[in-house]
Amino acid sequence: DDVTRHKPAPDIFLEAASRLAVSPAICTAFEDGLNGVQSAHAAGMAVVFMRDPRFDITPPSEAALTVEGFEKLLLS
Repeated sequence: DDVTRHKPAPDIFLEAASRLAVSPAICTAFEDGLNGVQSAHAAGMAVVFMRDPRFDITPPSEAALTVEGFEKLLLS
């Protein structure tokens, strides 16, 4: 409810960066959905695609990195 346009528009990510008083260019977004990946990428953020192995989703090209969950990210 904090923004008018929702994903895949970049507004929610731009609002988050604004509230943190940082440039979106120095942010990394962790997303598990295609609309979220597109949204964060459009905001100018690096995107980590958190792939859920229960779903057959091809990692989007906008993602800088794809991991199979936070456990894999922390252990790599």
